[in-house]
Amino acid sequence: VRGDKGVDRAAFAPLLQIKPGEPFVESRVGLVSAAITELYRVRGYAQAAVKADVQVLPEAADASTRYRPVAIVFEIDEAAPTVVSSVDVQGSQAIPAETVKSSLALIAGRPFYRPQLTVDRDAIDRAYRSQGFQAVSVISQLAFGNNQREVAITWIVREGEQVTIDRVLINGNNRISTELIERELTIRRGSPMSDEAL
Repeated sequence: VRGDKGVDRAAFAPLLQIKPGEPFVESRVGLVSAAITELYRVRGYAQAAVKADVQVLPEAADASTRYRPVAIVFEIDEAAPTVVSSVDVQGSQAIPAETVKSSLALIAGRPFYRPQLTVDRDAIDRAYRSQGFQAVSVISQLAFGNNQREVAITWIVREGEQVTIDRVLINGNNRISTELIERELTIRRGSPMSDEAL
């Protein structure tokens, strides 16, 4: 592996599933390249690129077999890491913005990992749906700066109308009383219509 400066060499060890003396399988080289690239993405190196250079060496032989060895070099162009510079939440009224931020993984000072945006968006969406905002809309806006080394994340929340429980009707219970079922319910008249509670 060459060109690795921002990531500790020990982090590559579990990814290098190719060992000297094993048969050469080209598809495994591609898998290792993809794994190293993803490692860099997780660490905030959004622009990192990994290229595998396979060099075919002169034919060799051991006691029983003739073979052609190859040398594999993974060339890494790290580029600069991208760090989250700030996180802002707009349009959040029913749930305080600081409460929303506390459920996010991408916060100021952390490496920017684009797939984590989807996870964070789903976390905000779940928080609102649990409060009865069934039509909530959550989108993210990214503002890159300092030559792609920083990104400011703005979450825009459109809450919509809060839906509450008007009545809870229980039908078809023959062996268990309605009162017992009602006692076990986590939803009551006037409570938010929460997906989790349902």
